[in-house]
Parts: sequence; C-alpha cells; structure tokens
Amino acid sequence: MAPRPLLVAITGPPGSGKTALAQRLTEEGALALPRLSRDLLKAGLVWTEEAETEAVRLRAFDLFFDTAENWLRANVSLIADQTFRRVPSEERFSRLLDVADAVAIECQTSREVAHRRFKERERANGNIPADRLAEILRRMEDGTYQWDTFRLSGLGVPELCVDTTEGYAPGLEAIIEFCRSRGVKPQAAL
Repeated sequence: MAPRPLLVAITGPPGSGKTALAQRLTEEGALALPRLSRDLLKAGLVWTEEAETEAVRLRAFDLFFDTAENWLRANVSLIADQTFRRVPSEERFSRLLDVADAVAIECQTSREVAHRRFKERERANGNIPADRLAEILRRMEDGTYQWDTFRLSGLGVPELCVDTTEGYAPGLEAIIEFCRSRGVKPQAAL
C-alpha cells in the first residue's frame, strides 16, 4: 500500500494557542511540515476585497478545505491551523480522511486566558471589523460565547489535548512524537 500523507489538525477555540503551536511544529527539528492557515487565507481575501464580510469568511472556509484536499491528494503532508467548528467542519474534514491519515491536536486553556489572548491579538492586528469584534468580546464576557463548538472529537482520528496555558503540556517532544507515530500516544502524554 502506498504511503498516505499526514494531516495534523490543530484545533481549539480562539486564543487557545493553535497558531503558536502550529508555527512551532513547522520548524526544523519539529515536524517541518507546511502550515495551512485559514486565518492567513482569509487575510489575503480581505486584503484583495478591502473588507471582511460574511461572504469572505465563507470563501476562506471553502478555500481552506479545498487547498488542504489538493495538497493531500498531491501527497503533501501538512499542518492545518483553523478553529475547526463541529458544524460545518466535520463534513469537510471527514472527506480529507479519504486521502490522508490524520491526528487532531486540541489546544486548551482556561476561558479567561483564551479571552485575554484573543482580545489582545485582535485589538493589535485589527483583522476583525470593530463591530464584529465588540460582539464576540461581549459574548465572551457575558458567558454566551460557544466555546465548546471548537472540537473535532468523534471523527475517529487519534486526538491529543494540549494545555497551552504556560508552554505545552504534554511537552513539545511528546506532541511531535504523537504526530510522527500517527496518533500513538507516548508515555509522557498518558
């Protein structure tokens, strides 16, 4: 049987440390795989369109999965960095399993830490329109934000939960080994 590419799906709510971990995993000495970022694809669309709209967000979602599928069909292993939501991500994600082996890494931290990170990042980079950002922050603060929708559990792929509050627990080496072994959890992660 021909080798299948590996899809490393980094998931978790906004501010949970997904992008920071994904970037670390792309480095030499780690996995050294290319990173596909839905946020960067969306930023490119926003740059061209000169506005972030619902249509741009939907196009970024489709472009992310279309690009991931194209890379995997070309036998390119990759790190997928996105706030995967159960719906509608599950259907698109399952199709990727037809062409790749996959592992899911769920980044976790407290809601307070995620909220603080998200607020600091978005106020600094200005990628989200002010009215939309204010609404998201309001929901995070009043407890109505849907934090639990950012999971890929139940898709039949090996999963590793990583606490990103201070560094990584389990550590980076254990995360790398989990990915390289395609989901066999090292003793340090158990």
